[in-house]
Formats: sequence, C-alpha cells, structure tokens
Amino acid sequence: MAELAATGGVDELPSLIGPGCVNVQASTGAAYLANDGGYTAAYIADPGSASSYTDPATQQQATSVAAGQCSAPAQGRRIGAFVGNDAYKNGQTLNGAGSDASAMALSEMNQRGSEGQIHYDQNSAGIMSAFSAVVGQMKPGFQGVLYFAGHGIEEGLVGVDAEEDATGHITDVVPYSAVAALGAGAVAGGYYLEIVVDACHSGTLVAATQEGLEASLAKRDDLSPAAQEVLELARLVQSIESYLGTPLSPSSALEYHAALIALADSFEGQTQDSSLMALPGDAAEFQSGTPSYRVDIASEMRSGMLEWAQAHASDPVASASPNDP
Repeated sequence: MAELAATGGVDELPSLIGPGCVNVQASTGAAYLANDGGYTAAYIADPGSASSYTDPATQQQATSVAAGQCSAPAQGRRIGAFVGNDAYKNGQTLNGAGSDASAMALSEMNQRGSEGQIHYDQNSAGIMSAFSAVVGQMKPGFQGVLYFAGHGIEEGLVGVDAEEDATGHITDVVPYSAVAALGAGAVAGGYYLEIVVDACHSGTLVAATQEGLEASLAKRDDLSPAAQEVLELARLVQSIESYLGTPLSPSSALEYHAALIALADSFEGQTQDSSLMALPGDAAEFQSGTPSYRVDIASEMRSGMLEWAQAHASDPVASASPNDP
C-alpha cells in the first residue's frame, strides 16, 4: 500500500456509453461554510448512502449520477487525488477543506487500499493537474477517485488564486464541464472513476454529467423503445426542473408537484420500476420547500430515469405472443 503524500463550458461531452463507469457524488448547492464538512463525513461513513445527506443549515440534499457499466465496479488498482482548498487569496478563506481532504484520503487508504496524493490550496491549473495525473494512470479495470473540497460557483471549482475581474467574471475556475469530460473518458476507457465534490453549486457537475449522458443516449440509433420512452420522460422532468429554481406561488408549486408525480407514475408504467414514486414527497413539504430543494428532487428523478435508460439501452424489442392478433 503506497503512502499518501501531501503537496503544498464544453458544448458537447464525449460519449458516456461504454464499458467503464463514472460515479459523480456532490454535496449539491449548499455553501461549504454552511455544510461545515458534514457531507464529507457522511460520505466517509457510508459512500452508498451519501446522496441522501441533507445539509442541516440549508436543508439541501446531496445528489449523484452514474454513467456507464457501474453495476460491478472494477477491482483493480485504486488511485486518488484529494484536493482541499482553504487559503483563498482574494476571497473568504475556509477552515476545514484541507482537513476534509486529509480525512477522505486516509479513509480511502485504510478502507479501500487506495494510493495517491493530498493536494492543499491549489489554483485551477493545480486542481486539473492533480485530477489529470490520476486519469493518466488509469487502465481498464483500474479505479480512480477525484475529490475536491473548497469554494465552488455555478461555473465550476474555484482555485485559490481566484479574483473578480473588471467585468465581474471570477477567474481561476475549473469548469464543471471539464470535470465531467474526465468522467466521460472513464466510461470510454473501461475503468471506474468516482468524483466526489464538497463545494457550493457542486450539483452543477451532476447536471453536466446528466447532459452528457442524455446526449450520448440520444445519438444512438439502436436505442431500445423502452429506453427511448424513458429518455423522453427525463426530458420532461428537465423542462419542469428549469422552472423549479425560481420562487413559485403556492398553487404553481402544487401543479409542478403533481406533474412530477405523474411522470414518476409514467416511469413505473413503462418500466415496472417503482423506485421514483416516493421522490416528489409530500405535497405540503414540496410547496413550502426552497427552490433548491425542489430542483434537487427533479434532478434526482432525472438521474434515475437516465440511469435506467442507459442500463436498458440495448434491450431487445419484446416479441409478440403467438396468441396475439
């Protein structure tokens, strides 16, 4: 077991349909300061249930999406890069991102036999260099884990040299689309890549991965009829999700809640899979919830539909019974 060492918008993503797997886990829209390391601790305690973590300060739920052949993760060599950014030079410093990266790395080493490096206080180039170094070592059957704790904005992961330019644009940012592209490479390359992000707006990374998966499915000319139907349901959920991020009147919130229930019911009718039926939750809770809470529900529904469509993309068309007319 190697010792862990410490160091000081794409228009179209590559195909996400292949023999490998990318599993993206994100603390979603909760600010890191409000989260206070709770999501990372929840992930370390139980990676399988981390997506159900709810931030106590914001009531926002973590989210996840997987693409590729993830039913049986690879069992080969596992290599990680663990980035924790605290010392932001031109913005609010953090106090726990570095220790979270250390805790994550030690957990990986002790529980999963990982090897790799902890990287503290990196700019955007350093973040991508650390992540790319792991990806560059991947071979079919290998496992990789990319972890980031620190500030995030809607565009991506924030490096420690970030500042606001004259136009109001934040510099020194790793676009979420670039991180999602690393995941697409894992799927195509036949290895397993886990991406864990504990940062504000990290749910955008899940959305970028969803978009890549949806685009990959839509391009296939051999997509099964069932997968096509579920892909269309996912698009309908996305259209609703675009409205849920804004303040809604009580009556509008209830209408969207009913629409999500109807889509979950349609999904069950198409697939005989009832796993999404409980996601819209209680109508009153949905009505009183924050915009981010509602978006998280829709995003989780969409992820479930896309993952089902991916898993059943090549299902054969059911043959007619001899007794059918």
